[in-house]
Amino acid sequence: MHKGLLVSLVVSVLVLAGCGQSGGLYMPEATPQQKEQQQTQTQTQQESQQQQSQEQQVQL
Repeated sequence: MHKGLLVSLVVSVLVLAGCGQSGGLYMPEATPQQKEQQQTQTQTQQESQQQQSQEQQVQL
């Protein structure tokens, strides 16, 4: 009886472990709001880099 219970438990765990989304992994597409945030971050980084390079040129 214990062997049958153990086998049932193992089979149940394996079946439940197989649940979920199958297929290849993928990166979800960014929402328009996320795209806008990325663009503003990129612009801010570029502006700060330009300011740093201008300050370095002035120091020389």
